[in-house]
This record gives sequence, C-alpha cells and structure tokens, in this order.
Amino acid sequence: MKKNFKITVAVIAVTVLALFAAYNVIILTNNYKSLKLKTDPSLAVFTKTGGYLTLGNDYLSLLYDLNKGTYDLSYNGITFTSSAYFSASVKIGGNTDKIQYDSLSAISHTFTSLNIADAFGTGILLSVTNIFSELAMTQRFYLYDGAEYLITDTELTSLLEIATNDMRQILAGDGASTVLGNMKKLSFLETPYDNNEYEEFSPRIVGKGINYGYGVSMIYSESAMEALIIGALDNGVFKTALVADSKSDIFYKSSLNKLYLHYGKLSYESRDYDNVTRTADSIEHGYIRGNTLTSPRMFYGYYNDYRDGLEQYGDAAKIAEPILEWEGATPVGYNSWAALEFSVNYGLLTQMSDYIKDNLPSYGKDTSVYINVDSGFDWLSDAEKAAFVSHVNGNGQKAGAYWTPFSYWKSDKSDLNMPMTDIDDNVITDGNGKPYTYADAVLKDNNGEPIKYNGFCLDPTHPAVLKRIDAFLLKILDMGYEYLKLDFVVDGAVEGNHFDPSVTTGTTAYNYGMKYLHDYIENYTAAHGKDPFFLNIAISPVYSGRYVHSRRLSCDVFETIGSKQYYLNTLTYAWWMNGRIISVADPDHMVLYRHKSSTEAPASYNEALSTVNSVVISGSLLMWSDDIAHDESQIRAEALLNNTRLTYLASRKISFRPAASGQISEAYYCFDGDDLYIALFNFDFLRPRTVTLDLKAYGLSAKEYLVENINTGETFKAKNGKLYLTLPKEGSYIVRVDGAK
Repeated sequence: MKKNFKITVAVIAVTVLALFAAYNVIILTNNYKSLKLKTDPSLAVFTKTGGYLTLGNDYLSLLYDLNKGTYDLSYNGITFTSSAYFSASVKIGGNTDKIQYDSLSAISHTFTSLNIADAFGTGILLSVTNIFSELAMTQRFYLYDGAEYLITDTELTSLLEIATNDMRQILAGDGASTVLGNMKKLSFLETPYDNNEYEEFSPRIVGKGINYGYGVSMIYSESAMEALIIGALDNGVFKTALVADSKSDIFYKSSLNKLYLHYGKLSYESRDYDNVTRTADSIEHGYIRGNTLTSPRMFYGYYNDYRDGLEQYGDAAKIAEPILEWEGATPVGYNSWAALEFSVNYGLLTQMSDYIKDNLPSYGKDTSVYINVDSGFDWLSDAEKAAFVSHVNGNGQKAGAYWTPFSYWKSDKSDLNMPMTDIDDNVITDGNGKPYTYADAVLKDNNGEPIKYNGFCLDPTHPAVLKRIDAFLLKILDMGYEYLKLDFVVDGAVEGNHFDPSVTTGTTAYNYGMKYLHDYIENYTAAHGKDPFFLNIAISPVYSGRYVHSRRLSCDVFETIGSKQYYLNTLTYAWWMNGRIISVADPDHMVLYRHKSSTEAPASYNEALSTVNSVVISGSLLMWSDDIAHDESQIRAEALLNNTRLTYLASRKISFRPAASGQISEAYYCFDGDDLYIALFNFDFLRPRTVTLDLKAYGLSAKEYLVENINTGETFKAKNGKLYLTLPKEGSYIVRVDGAK
C-alpha cells in the first residue's frame, strides 16, 4: 500500500485586506490550500465489475457503464462529471444527409484494455467499441501512472466511406451532468481562436447564455482557483471549442444546460463568419472522409490550482504536437512598425541600426540583434533591400523582413481579375504558360463567392500561391535576410473550398501552407550552409508552433498603460504557452515614447518602464520600436534597454506566472535558481500604490531576505517575510528576492 503524506503549499491568491483611499495603499497577503503530494507515482489500474469498467489512479477515476454507453469521472473520490458520452454527425456512403450517432444509442458495447508506454508515460488504454448497424464507434481512454489528467479520443470505422465535420464530447446536458453546475458563481474562461481584433481572455460568470473557448478552456469557481480544464491536444485538422450553455435562477445559482467539447466549431471568433455574407448558409466546417475517422484527443483534468492545470495541459499539448524549437538565445532588436509605419525608408532603417550599435551596448550583448523591417518592406527597392542587409551585417546585426503570404490587399472583387504576380512583379503562370489571376487562387465559399477577412483569403494549397511563396523566400534568402515576420496568416485558416481535394478543412490548409513555408526555408539554409533562420508570426491562430519559432501572444501593443492592461490580460491566461505551444512568445514591440500615428500625448516614463517590464516577464522577444528623431526616445532607450539586470532576466526565457486570477493580474512571479522574482504593476494613472506582500504566499518562510529592485538597482531587506513597495502611477517594478529557496 502506498504511503501518502500531506504538506501545506502556499497558493498565490492575492487578497485585499485594506484600502486607504487617501494614499491608495493596498496590503496583499496570502491564501493557503492543501495539496496532496506523492512519494511515488500513482499507478493506473483497470477493473471490471459486472457491466461497469473502472480505470483509475490515486487522482482520477473513470467509471464506464457498458449498458448505457456513458462514463463518469471522479477526482479524489468526488464525481464531477456523470453520464458523459460521445456524439458525431456522419454522412455514410454517398448520402448527403447527416445521421446523428452517439454512444448512448449503440446496439452493443465491447471493450479491451492494455498496458501502454508512449511519450506521455506508462499507463493503461481502455477502448470501448459501440456497435451500430453501419459503423463502429470506439472510445479510447488513456490514463497514465501519476497523471492528474485523462486523455480520450474516438474512432469511427465503417466499410462504407464516412464523412463528418461535427463531433462532440458531451459533458453536461442531454443526459450528462457535472457537479460544477451546482456551484454558485461559476466562471467560464472564454479563450480566443487567434489574436486579431483585440480579442481577450474573458472570464465570464456562468448563467448568462452561451460561452465558448477555443483550444483549451476551463470552468471554475469564481471564489477559488480550482478548475476543470478541458482542451484539444490535436489542433491540426479541426477548430475545437469548449462550449458552455448556462442559466441562473432567481437566487443567482448558476446551472449548466450543456457543456461539451465541439470539434468543428465555427463562429465569428474563428474568423469564418462575418454575420453578413459569410454565415452558416455559405460556409461550414470542412469534412474529414474515409473508412476510419479519428477525433482530436481531449485533455480532461480537475485541479486545485488552475495554473498547475494549464501548465500540465501545455506540457501534454507539446507532447501531442511538438513545436519548432529555437535553440539559440532569445532575439532582441528593432521593429519598424510603431516607429515608422508606412514611412519606412532605407535611411531611417540604417540610422536605427547604427544607433543601436553605438548607444545600446548592453542590448543584445549575449544574443543576436535583429533590425526588422515591418509592413512597408515591399516599398524598398531591390537595391535598398540588399544594401540594408549589408549595412546591418556590417554592424554585427541581422536583417529581418515582413510578408503576408495568404492575403491579397484589395477591396473590390473586380481586383481579383488582375494577373497574380510575385515579389518581382512577374506574372505567375501555370504549366502551360497561362497567367493565373487572383480569382483563381482566392478561397471561395460554398456558393463560389470569394472570401475576404483581413484581405482576400488566398488558398494555401493553390499552386499559384505556392509559386508566389517560392519567389518571395528565394529573394530574401538570397539577399541574406535571417528573420521573417509573417502577418495575417489567419487568412489561410478560414474554411472554404481548396484547390487540393485532399485538404478539406481550413486548419489543414493553414498547416499545409505553414509547413510549405517552413520546409522551403529549412531546405534552403541546409543546402547553403546558412545559420538557423528565425520565423515569427503575428496575427495568427493560437496553435501554430509546429512550423514557426515565435508567435505574437496578443494583438498590437503600444505605449499607454491601457495597452499594457490589454496585453497583461493575455499574459494572465497565456503565460503557460511560452515554451510549450510556441518556442518563443512574442509580446509585440516595445514603444517607449509614442507610435507614429498616435494623436495622444507621449507615454510617461513610468509607462515606458511598464512596457519593458511587461515584455521581460513574458520570457520572450525584445523588439524596440521608437523614432529616435525624438530626443526622449533616445533617453528612455539608453536608460531602460542598457539595464543589464533586465536584459539578463530577459535572456533566461522565463514566463512569469500570474499571482492572482481575475481579468488582469497585477502581480506575476517566477523562480530562477534560488532567487524569486516578483513583478508588480500599478494601472492607476493618477496615484502611486503602496503594496505589502507576504512572502509566505510564495512558499518562503517568515525571515529576513535581501531584495533588489532590478529596475532601479536599489537594495533593501524584507523583514519577517514581509515586502513593502511603492509603485509609481502607471508604473511597475520587478524585484529579486535573493536566496528565496
């Protein structure tokens, strides 16, 4: 019999104890929970008792009812999902009508169990096959030794060809239920499909209609950190969302009408509908076809602290779909967009290269410095593009370019009749020399109408689009560019009808195009003995890490404290993505003074400080973007970007954890070796804020610690495990607690 022991672990939950309006003083202290830790792994065990199958370890237990085709899930002996089942809408043979199949209505149920050992670990696979007259539906449940989560997928098989674009794991409603639905003030996290249109991670109070979160989401108690976390581990074919349909009674008690993971969920947020011309009548999720069809794998876990759960989901997602790792140091440098926008020119770009070399010696000291041309790159002449590379290389730097491979930037359908051209304005032709038009290559809906989202959406599988990619990449690679930012690539993921008949969903087409881009670059650099090429994407689906090194976490971020709040909402719920579903997170450029088209007053110095700190704690790219024609831009850059304490921390590539839940956390932390780092933000634009932190909340004892403010270099002592700090208005500080472990 295994021996268990309990230890008390401090869980960061920031509690406001006192607020003194006159001085805007906030005292922060800790909250505690008890977690059960194991001295050895909890082994998965399978048993059968009558018509019931049990698969469990010391954390989770699945009980499958062979008589009903449903299953219950329990965590530490408490059942939180009952009578769950799988459902699929299927076309069989040449039939154009869908038939609904679910495990509840099968003629019979059989099962097998076997021991498994794979990348997730060792454990047991339980397979339950639900038999219908036309097909078989096999539900597979994977439980691993010591795992706090369950993985499940479903396979449909038939002697006839079958097709589906709609599969669901039903977890509540239509006969299924969840104990979470009986909790008051239940919350649901809406997670965005991409980072366009300033989408946010939005905690929603359950009881107010339909909410959904793409990829992974959670349903949790508003008053606690505990959560049920559910997400798709395979994101290469379907657009998947967790959907919650809820209501509240007159006593404000929330209940779930339905909770299900939907493989094939389209919406305005998935960029497939515009609620005007692009609707369910003209666009549907693409079908997968064959004699054997498999759903994405579902991750299912219940956690006392949702931060642990999201990190474990990220670890599992990385195993399921390995990412393209960047083995080098985190790139730093310059991005032209905020500073210059469409006024980009050769003279200003080379001036920036010289300025960074001469005035920012600590910026990029131990890594490569990239000078990146953003939108407007194609406005440079070929001679200027080549001379730019030569100039920055001469300064010991690397050159970066910009492109939108799946977008055609015209506003009218008549423009689609234009011949399609490449980067050199050469007309792209087919094998017989016939010119392609953009109308040939644009993605079309079920009515044959061209699809437009950001620009007109180009089909990533069309040969004209692929030839266009070849020409662009060959050009910049031959010139010596070593960094490429791809933007608005989400246009390539919209559902539609594709040239390649084997590519039947928008997500499959997107991955087809991204893989093509990646493979071209990899093959070129290998053939020419070049250094690794850094590939970055901006506006894009969340799950893009297989073919690029870096992805923007949010939409555009600029200089104001309000813009920092928007970005930190993303970090509050997406910190775990860095290193898990993308190798290097991109928090967007750092604007320290004012972006070019701003009509507002320049940012304050405190806002600039918050900008740099928000980027550093993301464990990510550092890309500055200011116009040095403003003297203040130079003053701030030299003060903030030459701070070796900050640049060292950035080089560690550590994404800080949020210290609290809510729409935006104001505190974040990480451990680096024996040191504890804490980042604190003050979003008040009028008054400073005094904060008292109880370091016991971070697992420290009530003793004296040496603390360093890495922004100012000031050192002081935290006595009796208490840390006192005054944040300037609109400002922030990162502090290091020495020898915390």
